[in-house]
Amino acid sequence: MTKNKRKTRKISYLIFCFALFSFLILLFSQINAQVQERYLLKEYANKIENLTRENQDLEMKLINKNGLDNVETFAQKMDFEKTEKIHYIKVLGTTVVAK
Repeated sequence: MTKNKRKTRKISYLIFCFALFSFLILLFSQINAQVQERYLLKEYANKIENLTRENQDLEMKLINKNGLDNVETFAQKMDFEKTEKIHYIKVLGTTVVAK
């Protein structure tokens, strides 16, 4: 073999090794990015689940706060009285106010 063939063979091996390592680094960086995205996705799903639970709890607290029992206690605090009998006013004819 001549020196030129050996040099070209060494250069081609070096280029091949450089390309192989470059592709391996690219592969590992893409795998790392994918793992990070999956982790963030799982973390956001957990946050959504927690916020949904918290929202349901707040809705239940609001319903309990505005329930009928609280309306009755509010009416008692405001000195409202329970009506016992309702009297209706009967209007004769179509005129409401007459001179």
